[in-house]
Amino acid sequence: MFTQQHLTAILSSLPDPAFILTRSGRYAAVFGGKDTRHYHDSSGLAGRSMFEVMAEEKAAWFASQIAEALNSQLLHIVEYELSGRDVKGAGDGPAHSRPIWFEGRVQALPFEVDGEEAVVWIASNITEKNAVQ
Repeated sequence: MFTQQHLTAILSSLPDPAFILTRSGRYAAVFGGKDTRHYHDSSGLAGRSMFEVMAEEKAAWFASQIAEALNSQLLHIVEYELSGRDVKGAGDGPAHSRPIWFEGRVQALPFEVDGEEAVVWIASNITEKNAVQ
C-alpha cells in the first residue's frame, strides 16, 4: 500500500495544481502544478485566505463557486481567467502578461479540514484550447 510519503509525492507530481479550499476561502493545502510554463507557483498560498491575496470581487466569485460545490455535493465545473498579478503571493510562472484561462473542477470533500467544510479545486490551464476556438 502507499505510505503518507508516497501520497505526498504523488500529489506533488500532479501536472495541474490542486487546492484544498475551505468554505471561508482559506487555502488549506496546495499540490502539484509545478510546471512554470503553464502555471504560477502557488505553494506560497497555503494557510492564507483568498480574501488576503485577491481583489475582493475575484475572491467573492471563488467563494461563491466553493459554496455551490459544497451545497450541491456534486462536481462543479467552471471556466475563468486569472493572471499571476491577480494573486498576491503567486510565484514564478508563465512569462506572458495576458490572463490565463482555466477550467476549475471543484468537488466537496467528505470530511472537514481544520473544522471547516472544504473542497478540492483542480485548475487546468485551457488558454491554448480557448485560443484555437
